[in-house]
This record gives sequence, C-alpha cells and structure tokens, in this order.
Amino acid sequence: GPGEDDHMEFCRVCKDGGELLCCDACPSSYHLHCLNPPLPEIPNGEWLCPRCTCPPLKGKVQRILHWRWTEPPAPFMVGLPGPDVEPSLPPPKPLEGIPEREFFVKWAGLSYWHCSWVKELQLELYHTVMYRNYQRKNDMDEPPPFDYGSGDEDGKSEKRKNKDPLYAKMEERFYRYGIKPEWMMIHRILNHSFDKKGDVHYLIKWKDLPYDQCTWEIDDIDIPYYDNLKQAYWGHRELML
Repeated sequence: GPGEDDHMEFCRVCKDGGELLCCDACPSSYHLHCLNPPLPEIPNGEWLCPRCTCPPLKGKVQRILHWRWTEPPAPFMVGLPGPDVEPSLPPPKPLEGIPEREFFVKWAGLSYWHCSWVKELQLELYHTVMYRNYQRKNDMDEPPPFDYGSGDEDGKSEKRKNKDPLYAKMEERFYRYGIKPEWMMIHRILNHSFDKKGDVHYLIKWKDLPYDQCTWEIDDIDIPYYDNLKQAYWGHRELML
C-alpha cells in the first residue's frame, strides 16, 4: 500500500492514477494500455519499464538534424485461449501499438558519414536538455520538411539525381537532412595513427568545416577519393622526411 512503496501514484504516460503496473527497477508506473504496444494483462514475474530497458546511445549527440515517424511496434501476442473457452469464439485481437518518433543525429567527434537514427526515448533519457530544446522549437506532430542545404532553386539536384545514382543515394541518406555534400568530402588528410591491432586511422579535415571538426576515420571506410588522398598523404610525408 502507500507508505512502504515509493512508486509513482500516477501513470508516467498520461499522468492519471488508477490500476498501475510498477517497474521492478525504478519508481515508474504505467497503465497497461499506455504502454507501446499495450500489454494485454499484468505480466508474471519481474517487469522492467521502457525507460529501464532502453539501450544507451553509442556516443554523445552533437545535434539533432531531423525526425520522422516509425511504424508502430509489433503488438504483444495474446496467449491462446484455455481448453474451457468456447472454440467458436474468435481469439482476442492483439493490441495495436502507436507510431513512434525517431531522430537523425550527428555524433560528437564523428564525421557526418556516421550520422544515424536513434529512438525518441534514448534522446529523452540521455540528452534531456537538447531533446527538450528541440521539442520546444519544432513541430512534433509533423516531421520537418527536407532541407537541401545549398537550396535547389533551379532543379540542379533533380537533374543530377537522374544522372548519378550515387548522388541520389547520398541525398536520400544524408543531404536532404541539411547535410552539405562538402561536409562529407575530404579536404585533406592531416595525420595517421595505429590502433592496438595495428590498423591505421587517418585524421581528416573536411571541406567547408573548421579544423575543430576534424575526425579520425578507419582505413577502409567508403569515402570518395579517399585512396588518392591517402597516397598523396604518404607521398608528401616521404618528401618531408
């Protein structure tokens, strides 16, 4: 009862009271129907809430570039009816989940080649301030329009996409989220280092980005002209030494 239990007395999602499912690892409580997907019944044994089971981010987010809706999560299947249930009755319908947002992020210390999608809950938990600021400044019902960086007034990029399938792919994966093509082009290779396994990594200066946005890249990442620039780098070193 109240007193000995330090769980929230209202649902984390809708903020109402009532019959709540309590997390076994933190103070959070939820209505079954407020979970996504909803739970058909109180689970047996230990139950951990979505926040406690949310995977950590792979690094520090530098900025949020875009968001989009994802498909609802697969519903929890309801158990088969027992032997005493009328076989003619249709099985209970699985409870549908609702769509969730995911966010396209630029990682601190990694180049734009490594931008990736993360779940909304991950941002909310691990980058609360950045997430709240983004929420305050952006419409969270309608994803932002695509942003083609340099502006595409004369349909140049349309023509280019039709001619160049690689450009079309890059636009779909990166450019339309406001990433300028130049930021993904190597300006020059500044340095190299070897990791514990003896593999070489290169310190790269990117076009149109300042030197404090240089990043280390592994040897075998697929970046245009990388091989030529590596050869130039080693050639230049030999001359200097």
